[in-house]
Amino acid sequence: MVSVRGQFAGPEILPAKKASTDALGEINESLDALVSRLHAQTRTVSVLRFLMEASTETGNIVQLKPECAFLPVIFDQNNEATLLYQFVEAVDSMIDHVELKTEFPSLSYTQIAGAFAFLRKAMQFNARGIDMDALEEDILESNADFQAEVKRALADQEGLRVLDVRE
Repeated sequence: MVSVRGQFAGPEILPAKKASTDALGEINESLDALVSRLHAQTRTVSVLRFLMEASTETGNIVQLKPECAFLPVIFDQNNEATLLYQFVEAVDSMIDHVELKTEFPSLSYTQIAGAFAFLRKAMQFNARGIDMDALEEDILESNADFQAEVKRALADQEGLRVLDVRE
């Protein structure tokens, strides 16, 4: 009869136990990552559901469509989309902040500007997690006309600084 008593004792157990512990650690890390992603997706769905309900309750003027990455958009008569954050940006530039300050005298101009910045950023919510500001920056940075305009503006400023005798 062959004895198996000594075959599983000794140093061989420790590497097997360590491998088992390492595997469990990897499984736990994977599970933690999955749970974290699930929580993030749940939050995204909650915000998306809230925005869709707001759209429905206000007559579906602002829409959240999958083909627009669920960014809040308004479609014009030609079915062209205007992103809501761009609309908020335009409204901010058109509104007289002095009148808003009169209406809300206890708010500072910084708070008023911050409120518009918040609205603009909130309207950039999308289910794909696209950073619209970064995307716009990338587009501008690769636009040769924009780069030339910036260089001209900087050169003009340098010319004005040199001509300013007050320095």
